[in-house]
Amino acid sequence: MAPSDEISIRRCSWLLRQRGYHYFREDEIGQYLQLRTKRPDFLIDTPTGTRFLLEVKSFKKERILRKIEGTSTFMVGHMSTQRAVSRLVRDAARQLGDYADCQLPAVVALDNAAAFASRCSRSPVRIS
Repeated sequence: MAPSDEISIRRCSWLLRQRGYHYFREDEIGQYLQLRTKRPDFLIDTPTGTRFLLEVKSFKKERILRKIEGTSTFMVGHMSTQRAVSRLVRDAARQLGDYADCQLPAVVALDNAAAFASRCSRSPVRIS
């Protein structure tokens, strides 16, 4: 697991605790659901009795930095951001798809754990 993924999992765990949700982590889900090839990050029980699966995906700053290596000015347009979001949601859908027959809602949480700036304007972003 990449460092940014672990940070995203910790941040999500904190948020779930703050909201009063009872949850089971990836390694505990097998006690409550039959495991498939891929495992979701969380199985969550809400205070209202709703149970759902949650897959957490994080943006990775390194990808953006690799693209701009050696330049001091670059643009991150809305299409770059949209492609990143689409890729993460597609990956999560593949992972959660194994559980479609469980009749549980499936949720994807996207986290910007790397805290890279994702601007949608056309003005250049300066990296110093």
